Amino acid sequence: IKYSKRSETCYCLSDGEVSVVSPSGSISSIKLKSKGSASLFSIRGDDKLMVVCVDSTHLEVVDLEKRKSISAFKVGDNVHGLLYSSTGHIHVVTSTQYIRFDTVGQIVDQSGFSSTVDHAFLLSEESALVRKNGVYSFFNASVPVDISLDVGSIDCAAVSDTFLVTGL
Repeated sequence: IKYSKRSETCYCLSDGEVSVVSPSGSISSIKLKSKGSASLFSIRGDDKLMVVCVDSTHLEVVDLEKRKSISAFKVGDNVHGLLYSSTGHIHVVTSTQYIRFDTVGQIVDQSGFSSTVDHAFLLSEESALVRKNGVYSFFNASVPVDISLDVGSIDCAAVSDTFLVTGL
């Protein structure tokens, strides 16, 4: 089960559904179209839509207000990082490429990696922490920085204007 608390509402993922726990304690479930294990999710900044990764290769967009799935599509490669941006795009890091989708699964743009990615955190629309060949690299599109971290495994990461914070 994956869990996140946002705006005093809790979201829990399990096989085939998303459970939503409101601040009052009421629980509702949203059935996913995709069958399998839900592993990653990201919520759009306005808390109205969520994207869920199912079985590492499928993405599903869920309308949190209407409590229903609105689109599902296959990515084609293992998803390692996922971000639903404030612009309404779904940013995805797979084993071989970065892809930006719209909410119905149409590719907006994409680019390949020089080597295979085995773990990733999309931290914002402009920054990512990606592990290739056992070494994490931090990228920021608006600031000329490229930092490498040889730390093995990172469990969580966050970024601000001045800091990159990781949990080992």
